[in-house]
Amino acid sequence: MNVQRILILGVLLCWSGLAQAGTWLTLDMPNATGTKIYGISGNNVVGSSSLGNFIYNMATDTWAIQNTPDIIKGIDGTNFVGDYGDYYHKHGFLYDGTNLTTLDLSDVASTRIEGIDGRNVVGYYDTGRGTLKHGFFYDGSNWATLDKPGSHETFIVDLDGDNLVGWYTLTGSTHTYGFSYNMATQIWTSLSGPGPGSSAVTGISGENLVGTYYYYYQTHSFLYDGTTWAILDMPEANGHSTIFTGIDGDKITGYYYDTSGNTHGLIYAIPEPATMLLLASGGLLFNRYNLT
Repeated sequence: MNVQRILILGVLLCWSGLAQAGTWLTLDMPNATGTKIYGISGNNVVGSSSLGNFIYNMATDTWAIQNTPDIIKGIDGTNFVGDYGDYYHKHGFLYDGTNLTTLDLSDVASTRIEGIDGRNVVGYYDTGRGTLKHGFFYDGSNWATLDKPGSHETFIVDLDGDNLVGWYTLTGSTHTYGFSYNMATQIWTSLSGPGPGSSAVTGISGENLVGTYYYYYQTHSFLYDGTTWAILDMPEANGHSTIFTGIDGDKITGYYYDTSGNTHGLIYAIPEPATMLLLASGGLLFNRYNLT
């Protein structure tokens, strides 16, 4: 291993250690089982449990059951999105806390809405059982199919401004690959993930992306800042699956499985950038000192 590779390895290990030093919080809905958190907007997170869909406010520490069908997948302000129906006939919805509006593409069998930003929503659809999944973008008036060039299937699950994220597959393979897409430049970027297994990008906020990757039957989560990858596993998962589902600012949401197979919601707070930069610089200098 040459000096440059050792130096880079040291920086990556430093970054991963710093990211792990962030704050983890288990979040279980009171008197419920199977808590899963799917999205975050400011102080509010949304998800599902054995008692139904919920919204939780971190500032007031209050839980509220939401009268929506099936699962809430995303939140922005006071608007929620998700889908309902049986596996082969899903209908997307927009819920403002009072009124639920069904949002379906025409002439399709299933519309799955996964993310929302302002009036814009993203997701994927299919035209019938066993047919291919196609990504879409909806601005409140017009639907646009968005498939990554060369892909077999495309799944879009979150957006922030002009940037969309998700994952795709290739013909003849079950492997998944994460991606980002900028609508202004129309540039697709493949993101293979931090490990050799399948990856999926599940959330975006500014420059930060979160997601999962799968390797040897284990699910791990990651944070990607556009340059480096940090592998993040909930300590209480004890080696079982950690699944990131969303991000807003310095807060990441998701859920994990414990040793008994039960699911628990989680929130992860990313360390302050200034602290990370200072410590990462120290790690870099340390490596240089030992290599010269």
